[in-house]
Amino acid sequence: MDEEMLKIKEPESDTTKRPFFPGNSSSVIEVILKEYNLEAKQEQGIEEFISAQDSNEREKAYRNLPGFQIAQLVRGYGFGKVSLKDFPVLLKEKLAISESDAEEITKFLKEELLAYIKPLKKKKKALSDKASLVGSESLAQEAKTLPKKKDVYREPIE
Repeated sequence: MDEEMLKIKEPESDTTKRPFFPGNSSSVIEVILKEYNLEAKQEQGIEEFISAQDSNEREKAYRNLPGFQIAQLVRGYGFGKVSLKDFPVLLKEKLAISESDAEEITKFLKEELLAYIKPLKKKKKALSDKASLVGSESLAQEAKTLPKKKDVYREPIE
């Protein structure tokens, strides 16, 4: 077979809008749940979710699942909201585990999952925001009063 066909390709989407998450994310989280004895907590949370009477109780039970909390941290990393150095502290806090376990989980996640995620870069500020930060009112006014070009593909509304 052709060597190029065997390589795993990342989707050709615009990475400034959405990060790429590997397909094995859920299996990595399952391994963590097994290795660090969080399966019982996960099962208990699922039972609470099933027995919940209303949607608020279900949402609360779902958000308290250890697997969900790990996934949210990974997602936060992908979207640039959680840094790698904050992972152990957040894992310890959210999962109620020891500091050493949190550091081991972080190391495992880094090797198995986070290394393959390209976090989003922070968006650049718009011209009007930059102008107001610099203090130049004329730049902000100029950005607001730029002439709009006629869209030749749009039908006129009558």
